[in-house]
Amino acid sequence: MTINNPLKRKEDQSLGSYTWILIFRIIGSVMFVAAVFKTVVTMFWIGKETVPMNRFEIGFAVVGFVLAWAGKNLGELANGIGKKIIDKFF
Repeated sequence: MTINNPLKRKEDQSLGSYTWILIFRIIGSVMFVAAVFKTVVTMFWIGKETVPMNRFEIGFAVVGFVLAWAGKNLGELANGIGKKIIDKFF
């Protein structure tokens, strides 16, 4: 059984598409961690009051999770849009 490296660029994938995929995954991961960090930290520190997540943080975490999870599709979409814009104007 082989384990695929999610950060390794595939041979049939352009550098632009790969870059967009990484950008979406990094932004999504940072958004998700930023949203849940305060709540998770207060859960594990003894003597600290647990801070619940508000609606904004929950929404931020959901958007971040979707961006990180669907990064491949969104990255390929952004690359395709960029190609069409370049082909049309240049």
